[in-house]
Amino acid sequence: MAGLFGILDVGKSGLFAQQDAINVTSHNIANANTSGYTRQRAEFQASRPATAYPGQMGTGVDVVDINRIRDSFNDYSVRSSNSTVEKYSAASTFLSQVEDIINEPTDDKSGFSYLLGQFFDAWNTLGTHGGEYDSKSGVAKAARALTDNLNEMSNKLAQLKEDAQDKIQETLITNVNSVLDKINSLNQQIEKLESSGQTPNDLMDQRDNLIDNLSSQFGINIVSRKNEGIDLTTSNESDSSEVTNNNGIPPLSADGTSINLVDSSDPDGGYRFSYINDIKPADGQQAGEAGKYTVTYYKNGDKSSESNKVTITVDIEDTGKPGDDDYVSTEDKYKQLNTARVIWADSSGTALKVDKSVKSQGIVQGTIASDGSASVKFEDLAIFQPPSGDMNGYVQAQQYIDKYQSQLDQEAKALAFAVNAIISQSPDALADTSTNINNFFVNSLMESNYTDASSVSDAEKGITAANITINEAILDNPNLIKSAAQYDSDGNRISAENDGTRAVAIEMLRDQRIGITSIENTTDKAAFLSNNIFEEDSTIGSAPIYTIKGNTTDMTFDTNFRKIVSTIGSDELGIKDNITSNTNILNSALEVRNSISGVSLDEEMANLVQFQHCYQANGKIIATVDELLNVVINGLKK
Repeated sequence: MAGLFGILDVGKSGLFAQQDAINVTSHNIANANTSGYTRQRAEFQASRPATAYPGQMGTGVDVVDINRIRDSFNDYSVRSSNSTVEKYSAASTFLSQVEDIINEPTDDKSGFSYLLGQFFDAWNTLGTHGGEYDSKSGVAKAARALTDNLNEMSNKLAQLKEDAQDKIQETLITNVNSVLDKINSLNQQIEKLESSGQTPNDLMDQRDNLIDNLSSQFGINIVSRKNEGIDLTTSNESDSSEVTNNNGIPPLSADGTSINLVDSSDPDGGYRFSYINDIKPADGQQAGEAGKYTVTYYKNGDKSSESNKVTITVDIEDTGKPGDDDYVSTEDKYKQLNTARVIWADSSGTALKVDKSVKSQGIVQGTIASDGSASVKFEDLAIFQPPSGDMNGYVQAQQYIDKYQSQLDQEAKALAFAVNAIISQSPDALADTSTNINNFFVNSLMESNYTDASSVSDAEKGITAANITINEAILDNPNLIKSAAQYDSDGNRISAENDGTRAVAIEMLRDQRIGITSIENTTDKAAFLSNNIFEEDSTIGSAPIYTIKGNTTDMTFDTNFRKIVSTIGSDELGIKDNITSNTNILNSALEVRNSISGVSLDEEMANLVQFQHCYQANGKIIATVDELLNVVINGLKK
């Protein structure tokens, strides 16, 4: 409106607007050191003008909004980089411990390489003193020390793998499901306030901080909805070749859209994760073999109450045939379930049942009965494979540990096959008697099987670094060691008393190139020897014996072990390089965020001075109008 009163309203609007701006600026200054705070700005807009002659007259200013200064693309960059850094950091933590377990210091007289050398030295001594009890006792003690070292390394790796699985469960409870609940609650509050015309900037900061925290656990994907609401689910992006099987792609709902962990349209229907605590094969069935497994999981990963415990039966079988493009072995499926340990669940934590016949990530068909009666196929489970974040790092750590464990198992199995073959002078599995010991190294879990010829092969095939040991009968009586060239069927020496031909042949294994890395879980002694030239040799001692010639393309036992150590160091170095490079990327993204969203005290002080001057100027307008009105009202009386 025109006239003095109109000007008074203009001054008043300016006064209030600058007051609001000062309020926002003071809020920024007060939170300059608040972690995760986003700088706010009062948005001014000219008020609707009044129609007057000769044209429209301005009516002042309004504060139409108080906005956060935020860049959504920068948020994506920060969270993506954060997920990648945390992935490598989590894996690095465990690889450092692996290196401590398997590392081989040059001055360490308890390391595997040193003990392996002592083992062969003991056989060398026995080779020249074939009938002496002390020499045989020395072999037994050296063998026990060597196998104890293998057992210890393997057991520590197994414990480390369990620790990685425990970290997944701990992360699920403290940093995933609980954080998702908080985000969901904030999401509802924000939508409610926005719909009423308010702008809950500080609540949105809290939500963004929680989302940043969640991004360190796994890759996330966010879709903006009305009233500043969001839908949140897992990302399907990954730079990791180690994670396969859909790289975290969430299952689909019946309408073909991805299911959400936070759903603005259905706040109470967001999906969650549950933790698999135990996977047991059926009786007589080894882990990784086809068959039924009893799987126990805890709803939402909460192990604090047995009421959350659910047991289901899962049938794991090969998909396709070896050589087919779609072939997936039972062992690979078991490893995926065993390392991931996390399954998609509904909001209550009950495991989802999915149909993967149309889409590989699966379409949700409902939930799996939680009363203990459910029996499902492996493909019915919705296993969560985190694409990045520390949950992915814990999965990667287990995969690395499995790799090193497998390499140690190959070393142990090759050593057992080679020594036992020379001791028994046979490529076949032979049973032991009380006086005729054909198996120097045995499987400690199946030692009783060595008296039954039909069971020896299974026992030998099952030898690993965790269970290899020296035959207990030899420990009790080292004289049972077959060190000479010839023995009768009862294990009685035929050769001369001091003959150490077989001992010499075993000592020669020290420098033989053996096909260690080609050994698989199903490899038996006969298959191993067929690849390593088990043949008669008359040049070693008093009579011809069968020995291992090895080949020119593989490695010695010591070289193979040192390669394992080198591989661990190389893997750890690669991960640390990735941490460094991705941390630099993350820091750059954080610097950009700080420049955009962070509070600059210099800038805020400048704004404060500007708004103060504007406030004073608008006050001057009001004072001036007051004087003019005084003239109009009182001055005209004269």
